[in-house]
Amino acid sequence: MTGVDSPASLSKFDLEKLVKQNGGAVFQSEKSQRHMRVIADRGIVNSAISAYGEIIKVAALKKRGTHDILRPRWLLDSINMGFMLPLEPR
Repeated sequence: MTGVDSPASLSKFDLEKLVKQNGGAVFQSEKSQRHMRVIADRGIVNSAISAYGEIIKVAALKKRGTHDILRPRWLLDSINMGFMLPLEPR
């Protein structure tokens, strides 16, 4: 997606499409795969709390420390660089 500089301009569908276009897979449940990275944005998650309870799910994953929680910015930067950027320790 050329010209996309801000994760705020991307919908969930757009992010999923970018993941798939760049060799990734999309799962709706954290139990689907053992070594999965979760893309979550604080602003998007907070706005979805009343409708979907997403903040509870992401907070629970973060607390367990079983999955890497990444921001959409990491995905965009990795795509622009042509490789997966290194992750910070959990």
